[in-house]
Amino acid sequence: MHPGRSPALSVLGPLAVVLGVACGASKPRVVASVSPASRVPSAPPEVSTIPTASVKATLRLSSSWSRCHATFSVGPEDVRSEVGRLAGGCAAATAMHRVGEPFGGEQGASDRPQTFRWKARAGHCYRTYGVGAPAIKNLDLLVTDSRGVTLGQDGRDERAPVVPDAGIVCFKEDDDAAVVVSVGQEVKEGDHLLTLEAMKMNTFVFAPRSGKVAEVKIAVGDAVQEGQTLVAIQ
Repeated sequence: MHPGRSPALSVLGPLAVVLGVACGASKPRVVASVSPASRVPSAPPEVSTIPTASVKATLRLSSSWSRCHATFSVGPEDVRSEVGRLAGGCAAATAMHRVGEPFGGEQGASDRPQTFRWKARAGHCYRTYGVGAPAIKNLDLLVTDSRGVTLGQDGRDERAPVVPDAGIVCFKEDDDAAVVVSVGQEVKEGDHLLTLEAMKMNTFVFAPRSGKVAEVKIAVGDAVQEGQTLVAIQ
């Protein structure tokens, strides 16, 4: 059986991601847009340092860093311009600067997450900003270290996520860090998710319950087996 694309999991549109880094990021393949900003700051008094599961980085948190983007509203300009405006609005609070140009492309709920890597430097702190096109209602960002350990992730359903929402990720050593970009889509019980094609016959797969599409585990044209998980719903 081979899955086909369905209306419920169609490509949603372009997006842009800006990463706050200390130095330039290597250009990944153009699929989503990532651009960094960074700082080597002396922490203000209200900043707290939180250990992570990673041996490579820690989190610094401050309520002032979430306030700088709390009222941001995505404007009518293209996503690259808007993601730059989002990051720029927090520059005074975080003392970060952007490095490199945003990476742009398209991402949909039926697409596998896109990964963009950059060279994180020891003693530098990073923050990621993203903006999706109007059709993207929930753009998800995840920041990991080179071992795949999560350093921060977006926990809200919004077009313009910031990760970490109220903080920055600070590296203790040089590392090949990554930003993982995906689109979450709400589905209701009974929604058509995808179509399986076999022997010129179609089998329609429907959502068994309401929730958000967390992961599409197959791509158009893949062969699937009985009992295989095709779509994960949170």
